Amino acid sequence: MATTSDTQIVPPSQQNYYGITFSKDGDYIYYVLGEPNNPATRALYQVSALGGASRKLIENVASPVTLSPDGMRLAFVRGSATQTALVVANADGTGERPVAVRKLPNPFSTGGPSWSPDGKLLASLAIVSASNEAVARTIVVEVQVENGAERPITSEKWPPSEAGQVAWLSDGSGLVAIAIDQASASVQLWHISYPGGEVRKITNDLINYNRLSLTADSSALVTVQTEGEMNLWVAPLGDAGRAKQISSGRGDGSVGLSWMPGGKIVYMSRASGFGDIWSIEQDGKNQKQLTAHARANVYPWATPDGRYIVFTSTRARSTRSIWRMDSDGGNLKQLTEGPGDIFPQSSPDGRWVVFQSTRSGSVRAWKVSIDGGEAVRFTDKWTANPTVSPDGSLIACFYREDQPNAPVKVAVIPFAGGDPVKVLDLPRPSFSGAPGLRWTPDGRALTYIDTINGVSNIWSLPLDGGAPKQLTDFKTDQIFWFDFSRDGKQLALSRGTQTSDVILIRDFR
Repeated sequence: MATTSDTQIVPPSQQNYYGITFSKDGDYIYYVLGEPNNPATRALYQVSALGGASRKLIENVASPVTLSPDGMRLAFVRGSATQTALVVANADGTGERPVAVRKLPNPFSTGGPSWSPDGKLLASLAIVSASNEAVARTIVVEVQVENGAERPITSEKWPPSEAGQVAWLSDGSGLVAIAIDQASASVQLWHISYPGGEVRKITNDLINYNRLSLTADSSALVTVQTEGEMNLWVAPLGDAGRAKQISSGRGDGSVGLSWMPGGKIVYMSRASGFGDIWSIEQDGKNQKQLTAHARANVYPWATPDGRYIVFTSTRARSTRSIWRMDSDGGNLKQLTEGPGDIFPQSSPDGRWVVFQSTRSGSVRAWKVSIDGGEAVRFTDKWTANPTVSPDGSLIACFYREDQPNAPVKVAVIPFAGGDPVKVLDLPRPSFSGAPGLRWTPDGRALTYIDTINGVSNIWSLPLDGGAPKQLTDFKTDQIFWFDFSRDGKQLALSRGTQTSDVILIRDFR
């Protein structure tokens, strides 16, 4: 299709697009569309490359599709509460057949499989959990289309990510993969030889890459390069007009920030070239780096007494675990072993740290003593992004019943653990959930970020069932993270823009 203009093929949607694939002849486009927090709504559609009406082909599709060399079949990942499967079907959506199944916590990547040039194999990233080796890892596997037999393509292992992607070179001599670089924690492009399995980097920077497509002869690849300019802001609650920018760093606060007693703010920044934790006064003075030369350090949270900062780090065996340090960066102590321990928060009395983990094979909310020791699970249900109420009696979290395609909701659970005492629907279907929920200082509502047309604001969700209420009135930029001051009168925010550019890379082989 030769054109120098942009053509809208499918109208905008409040739902999310999860992958776009051209048919082999270029006449059609396959795409997956659904609500971000309700896997049951995700389905595969087909539309003419010139536009027109879309046709739903297959329901319950968790990944982009890959097409066989002759274009007659397609393959994708399907997920449930207990497993993921590689599924093959005809290009018109008929004749579904599961090829291989992986039980949780060892899923196939939802980034999507890739069909080999000879039509005999499907390649995919997959997770190997801590039950199989010391820490969870991402690996690349090949699966025989006819009988489902699986084997690793390379001995290389990357930090865990369910959204990585892999693509075969047209001559079958290797693959290109998207996976996390262990040292920088950024998402990079990798070349993997086949059948030898030797690995080398194609990109080597601090920029994140996502999605991958090769030209027909594999002489070039196209990928999406994502960069962000995020800075710290302080604003009186409800008065965006008086918001003040207090930092000019790289990714300041985008992966965590927290108020400290006395008006300081602790936050994550890439100003050093890696993910490190810094502190700053609320007027922007006295910036201080608290971690250095220790891989990725993110999600900082200050205890209410100001004694400690808890955070997630990959400094130990490159797995994400919870650490504690003094407020000046000294006396580090590892509190958990991982894997996948993220989003730590302390209880109001400073005795406990709540966090999200995949250690049990699925996403769950846990707590551990501020001094370390054995972690305790709040519930056996899917729970994510826990946050503690101001009085310490409850946690709020994202919640999902252990049923296939159950939607994500908001649950309030006793701090002692057990069944939810309240379950609420998410504020709206396209609500993404990041970075999670925060209690209002009076404990009567939960707050969250909502982004509409590229502009973010903070909203509150009353626990009494009332309608959501907008708390800020920003007219520009996105919000990536936020926290209330101890007295509830001010907000600290990570605000800015995130840009995505499609780039072409040649001579990468």
